[in-house]
Order: sequence, then C-alpha cells, then structure tokens
Amino acid sequence: YGDKFGSRGGLREVTVREQGCAFRFRVIDCANERGETSIAGEVLDGARLIYPLTLRNWRFGDRFRGRGRSEPHKLKRLFSEKGIDRWRRDGWPVLVSGETRAWSREFGVAAEVAATRGTKTGVVIVEEKLE
Repeated sequence: YGDKFGSRGGLREVTVREQGCAFRFRVIDCANERGETSIAGEVLDGARLIYPLTLRNWRFGDRFRGRGRSEPHKLKRLFSEKGIDRWRRDGWPVLVSGETRAWSREFGVAAEVAATRGTKTGVVIVEEKLE
C-alpha cells in the first residue's frame, strides 16, 4: 500500500485491509484540543511536516529517530530490539514526510516532527483494528 494525502483540515482515514487496520489522521488546533491529544493518539507538529504525507510499507534501509534518541537507527535494528518477528514486519506501516520517516507503528512519532508545547497545529494519527 502507499497512500498520499495533503494538508487540508478534517479527518482522513486510510484503510489497510492486508494489515487488518485503519489509520485515522486529523488536523487539530493544539491550543484548543490539548487535553484530547494526550489520549487520542500520536501527535505530529503540522508546521514541521512536508506535504503530501505518504503512508507506506517499511523498506529495507529505512532509518528512524524516535523521541529520546540522539541518532537515527535502521528500522530493522529497532524491530530486533523490540522483539518483532520477521513475519510481522511484512507491510509494517511507516508515515513519510518528505525524506523523514515521521511515524511508525510501535515506535511512534519521529523526533524531527513530534509535537511540542509550542505546536499550534497538530496532526493526530490513530491506528484502529478492523472488525
């Protein structure tokens, strides 16, 4: 799968039947909805993203720098650290913003685009299982 979408407001849902899940993206005003962001999902800083965003499978060689990490690491290494089996890696979702791997399942938001206290507009991403 590989779905691109722009920066217009509102809710956007991307369904990935092969993974049995859907991803919901919503642009929010962080100042007005700060309480919701703490429980609703991962929040990216809208001003630090490069549009269009692309939701795609992980690729060999993808590097990701999660919050709290000083250096980016290959996703393959992160999978090993988390004990994620090879068979579960097929179709692993990664959100790309320009050249940055902005978000990945299990690893959250990349440090480069993570929302901070100064974030005005956020993009909330929530992964939901399909029934």
